[in-house]
Amino acid sequence: MKDNRIKSLSLKEFYEYIEFCDGITDGINLWNGEKPEPCTIYFQFLNDKIVCIEFGFKSMNFGETIDFKLENIYVSYRDGKTEYTLLDDKIYELEVEKEKIKKRKSKHQDKRLLKVENHINRLEKLKNFFPLYKEPKKIIQKKKLFNDYIVNLDCEKSELAKNYVVLDVETNGTISSSDDLLSLSIYDPFSGKAYNRFLPLDLQPLVLTTYINGIVEKDLECETHITQGEFDEIINEFNLKEKTILAYSGGKSLFDARFLQNYCKRHKITGFDNFNFLNIKDFLPKGTFETNGKITKDNMCKLFGINGITEIHTGINDCVLEWKLFEKIYNKNIFFIKNSLYEYNNDYIIPISYLLKNVHLREMSGIEMPTIIGKPELIYEYHFPQQEILKIKKFPTNITGVSIEHLINVLLNAERQNNLDFLLENKRKIRCIGTLDSNFVTLPISLEDDGLLKNIDINDKKKIDEINNVTLIIKENILPLIDFIKHNIFSNEDKIFSQELVISDDKKILALCDLSSKKRILEIKTFDIIDDNKNVKNSITQQLYYQYKGREIFVLSIVFNSPEVVENLTFSIYKIHIQETDIKLDFVERPLWQEAKDIL
Repeated sequence: MKDNRIKSLSLKEFYEYIEFCDGITDGINLWNGEKPEPCTIYFQFLNDKIVCIEFGFKSMNFGETIDFKLENIYVSYRDGKTEYTLLDDKIYELEVEKEKIKKRKSKHQDKRLLKVENHINRLEKLKNFFPLYKEPKKIIQKKKLFNDYIVNLDCEKSELAKNYVVLDVETNGTISSSDDLLSLSIYDPFSGKAYNRFLPLDLQPLVLTTYINGIVEKDLECETHITQGEFDEIINEFNLKEKTILAYSGGKSLFDARFLQNYCKRHKITGFDNFNFLNIKDFLPKGTFETNGKITKDNMCKLFGINGITEIHTGINDCVLEWKLFEKIYNKNIFFIKNSLYEYNNDYIIPISYLLKNVHLREMSGIEMPTIIGKPELIYEYHFPQQEILKIKKFPTNITGVSIEHLINVLLNAERQNNLDFLLENKRKIRCIGTLDSNFVTLPISLEDDGLLKNIDINDKKKIDEINNVTLIIKENILPLIDFIKHNIFSNEDKIFSQELVISDDKKILALCDLSSKKRILEIKTFDIIDDNKNVKNSITQQLYYQYKGREIFVLSIVFNSPEVVENLTFSIYKIHIQETDIKLDFVERPLWQEAKDIL
């Protein structure tokens, strides 16, 4: 086998490696083709061999997700005798040790005796897993004709379909250099003709991805590899040199194309380099935090009402689904707002917060935002009293910001602006295609006149009460902060507004101000607004630029030293001086985990 994770061992080496099951105290996990668990060892007992599969783990999204990772596959061939002899010899050795323990009469005798007896029981049980030994049958691989792999499917012909074919592969893993190509499917959406075939294993001894594609070893054992002549027939039949080959692939490059390319190299097949590939996924918008990990082919097909989705993926069915999805998204300006997918309309006035988080939305709208630098000037700082700090907690998601901002609005007697009708009418200008499940749980609330929150769902009452208890403690201790805002930020102002709507001169962008008056605006953030260069973070500066309309700009930055155990809580007010610059800045900001910072 060409996969360097696969090791061939003698039966004696195999038993020694697994320590004659000494460390396998929770029972033997039999491999059944289901999705493996991280850090687990599986066994497969066949007529002519024993297979041991070791899975480790890999960390994704900087530790947010843990998944399995194939580490090693150990293969040992049976002869119908040696596997039993080695076990019997070990059992005899343990029986002798058991008798010795009985004679010692030490204080740990019972514990040691139980350990040995359990070991003997595991080995006796292991012998029962072996099926009857049989010499492996020589599999006769019958060469099929090219037309044997051709399938004719129903299709709705379109002018777009003339230019494309769709490629889909099923594989035995994600590493194209060491994992097998299990099947190859090509679909012409204009003629309805498809090529669909399995390929035999030649890098690995067993199929590891049955839970994804439904393929088992029996499906592959009579198959043969593609020859140069057959590959040439595929090229001619589907006109691959003239058409664009579509594939739905994750990552930075085409997964399907990479597997097919490596397969051709291994089997000395030429002609692959003349193809033009296009990734269907490149036509999809980038997701949001709410949709992280949810923008799959199946989920996108569901959003567009495409039928035919199956739990187990097959190459030919995936080709058809991928083409139908491509038809839906080709030349469409689509983007996500949180976990909902919308089709863009030029009449839509885009909230600045959406533009800052979505590069794709900036590109499709053609909006050129000026590059702005914000210089902060600290004018006030208030430290929450230490004797009260242990009662304070920062809650997950943005509920902390919502509760504190509402409290400050009430204490300042700010007049909340009613923009709902305008915002709803604006939202109607874009068509909602569908909504994915969110990674976050929504907590429906109403804002009360006393500065507290009220739960809508009775099941949320305990959580809302907890949030309100913290709000009341903050309310009792931030009067100096409120006085400063009243007399030094909004001094002698007639009215303070909450959620004032501001629209850019070109009617392309809108922004909502946390607090504002005719002469000043005050934005509230529950995090540190200063970047590593001692400037205001880019996303905040852009937001302020579209809010200020010639007014003085201030930001209240509320910084908890830790989300879990709050030891310090600081309220800082900055006066912001903004200026345009020719320096190109990246507007998309995401917090980095410490692991990522260490790597950088």
